[in-house]
Amino acid sequence: MRELRRHGRLAGMLAGAMLLLAPLGAGAAEPMPDSEPAPRAAEDPERSFAEKLSEAQALAATRLAEGIAALERQSQEAADTLQDWQDDFAATWSDMEASFDTLGEELSRSFTEMKRLTEETLDTLSYWMHGSPAEESPERARPKTPSEKNKPVGEGPPIRI
Repeated sequence: MRELRRHGRLAGMLAGAMLLLAPLGAGAAEPMPDSEPAPRAAEDPERSFAEKLSEAQALAATRLAEGIAALERQSQEAADTLQDWQDDFAATWSDMEASFDTLGEELSRSFTEMKRLTEETLDTLSYWMHGSPAEESPERARPKTPSEKNKPVGEGPPIRI
C-alpha cells in the first residue's frame, strides 16, 4: 500500500510537470521517423527532456497499473478470507446449536430421572417410617395438629423393616 501511495504521488507530480511543460515541448513530443537515428542528449536538450518525461510517464503508468493490479489481488484475497471466516463461523455456530440441543435433551432426561429417583427415595423413606408409601400415608394426607408438630423425636408409629 505504501508503494502504491508513492507511485501515485510520482504519477501526480509527473502529470503536473506535463501540464506545466507542455507548451515548451509541444513540437519535440512528436515521434521521430524510423529512418533517422535518435538525436543524442547533447544535441537537443528539449528533446532529451521530452523523452525522459515520456519515459517517466510510461514508467509511472506501468507502476500505477501494477499497483492497482496488486491492490485488486489483495482485495480479492481479503474477500476470500472473509468468506472463509464467515463459512467457518456459520459451521461453528451450527455445531454449537446442535450441541446445545443435545445438552438440553440430556439435562431434561437427567432431571426427569432425578425426580423419579427422589420420589422413589421419599416413598421408601415413608414406607420405612410409616409402613406405607408416601401417597398412601394418612399423615401426609391431613395437616398435622399442634400436638403432633411438637411431638418429641422417637415417638410415633413403629418403623417396620
